[in-house]
Amino acid sequence: MGVRITTWRAWLKGVIGAGISGGAVAISTSVLAPGTFNFGEGLGNLIKAAFISAGVSIAKFLITYPLPDTDIKDPGGGQTTDH
Repeated sequence: MGVRITTWRAWLKGVIGAGISGGAVAISTSVLAPGTFNFGEGLGNLIKAAFISAGVSIAKFLITYPLPDTDIKDPGGGQTTDH
């Protein structure tokens, strides 16, 4: 396997970043289909697309970087004991 994330803080930042990135993709759909995905009548569709896209991005992140194998007592980024 490739690079592993070894702290909870780094892993959580990755999950949040994946969600934001996925949600941002939904905004670009308003360029492709402005009648369906917009901030007016299509706001509901835009929000649904954002959640779906964010979910896919987070799932991909979790496949690539599963939960870190660190001591749960260290929520920060200090020294941890890998198991």
